[in-house]
Amino acid sequence: MRITNKAIMDHYNTRLNKSLQRYAKAQDRVLTGRNFNEVSEDPASAVRAFRLRAQFRKNAGQMEMNEETLSRVTELESATLQMSQILTQTVNPDALKADNGTNWAPEARKAYAETLRGMQKSIILAANTQINGQFLFGGEETHEVPFVLSDDGSTLLYRGIDVNSTDPADLEKLKEFSKETVYVDLGFGLEETVEGTADGKPEVVNTSAFNTAYPGINFLGYGQGENGLSNNVVVLLGQMANQLERGDWMEEPEEGEKSCSEEFDAMISQFQDEMHNLIDAQTKLDTDAEFLKTNMARLETYNDTLNERIVSVEKVDMEEAISTYIYQQYCYNAALKVGTNILSQSLLDFMR
Repeated sequence: MRITNKAIMDHYNTRLNKSLQRYAKAQDRVLTGRNFNEVSEDPASAVRAFRLRAQFRKNAGQMEMNEETLSRVTELESATLQMSQILTQTVNPDALKADNGTNWAPEARKAYAETLRGMQKSIILAANTQINGQFLFGGEETHEVPFVLSDDGSTLLYRGIDVNSTDPADLEKLKEFSKETVYVDLGFGLEETVEGTADGKPEVVNTSAFNTAYPGINFLGYGQGENGLSNNVVVLLGQMANQLERGDWMEEPEEGEKSCSEEFDAMISQFQDEMHNLIDAQTKLDTDAEFLKTNMARLETYNDTLNERIVSVEKVDMEEAISTYIYQQYCYNAALKVGTNILSQSLLDFMR
């Protein structure tokens, strides 16, 4: 079988083009720092890269949500601290009990009543705090003002319902408000279940997500106690102010009834109980804030791990890439030299 010059040149050109392709690919790897630029170059690594990048984006979203939630909880802490400071710095139950009695001057009682009404308004301003257009104490409804206090301070509405109502329907609705939840995914494997739901609709498993709903009535209270006093600290302050303004304060009570000062003592005791409830709710906020800080550290660590894995899949080992590039350059130059020899020999053969 005779091998012609054309066959030699065709074979040489094919080999030269392949060498050029390898050389160009090695050059691209050095310049871009990537193992591959197309899925077809390394399908297995490309699939791994897609999965890792999907996890990376999801984790980034969870980090952003965690940061936003922490900011929200921090604002809630600030608002509740403001409420508690208003109460503790102005109302001193021990001092009130010491000053309380039939000898308490009307002018002093009236002045203190005005102070209590001012505290009501200050607390409601703090309870209606909003951030980025959302009311922090609104529970699931964050776009409407949660608390509305009447001008005389005797009535307080939470999302349209009197917090001091004795109507069973209102109390049931307030109870539902107090249990509202708004879950966000912070990297705990968000899950849903239909088990135990009355309507058969899926519900989020509370251990797989973080609840960002903070209904204001869980901080300030709602309903009435058996003594008829309000469980809401703001309404209770109004009741205390009304009691101090009573015109019969100095009169002796009828047999079997309590004096005005004794009734006021009961209000002070109720106030102390509601203060403890506010402090307990504030403590939960502190716990949530610490949890979110710890979770953010966990998410950041996972973010670094994912980034390292992505780099290991997509990025080249620069030392190996440069070595390969130099080797492919050598091979290509060698191929060109061989081509020169082939061309020279073919020309002499032609001249003969």
